[in-house]
Formats: sequence, C-alpha cells, structure tokens
Amino acid sequence: MQEGKNRLIEKFGKEYGTYFSILSLIASSKTSRSKIESILERNISGHLARLENDYHIIKSIKPIGSKKNSKTQKYEISDNFLAFWFRFIYKY
Repeated sequence: MQEGKNRLIEKFGKEYGTYFSILSLIASSKTSRSKIESILERNISGHLARLENDYHIIKSIKPIGSKKNSKTQKYEISDNFLAFWFRFIYKY
C-alpha cells in the first residue's frame, strides 16, 4: 500500500495533500465542485482539471435529468482501486 501512496505523492508533488483531500471527498460522495470547495475553503478548479486531463484519475459526468445546457457536473474517480483506497483506506 505504501508504494502506491508514494507514487501518487511523487506524481502530485508538494500539493499532494490537496489532491488527496479532493480524491477522498469525491470517494465519499462529495462529488460537486461547489461542495468540495466549501469543505476545503479554496478554489480547486485547476486541481480538478489536472486530475481529469493530466493524470486521468477522475472524470466529470453530467447528472441524469440535468438540463441540456446546464453546466452542472459531478466528478467520480475513474479507477476502481483508487476509489476503494480513498474511500476506505486513506482516511484511516
């Protein structure tokens, strides 16, 4: 388990704590940007973009039933192992 954690820390650099917090919140069903920002009390749009586009760890999804032109989006961890790890192991 430590090897995986160390590789993520190496990948994320000095801001790994913020990335870990974001991923932990997404894994625990806090999937909207506004909800995550309210908990972390900071703007995370750049972090979400990097997690999605550079690292390919999360993906944005449009909620079922949202209006066609709505900008509402939720995030989910695209890797099952990381989703499990951040939900059940990381916080303990």
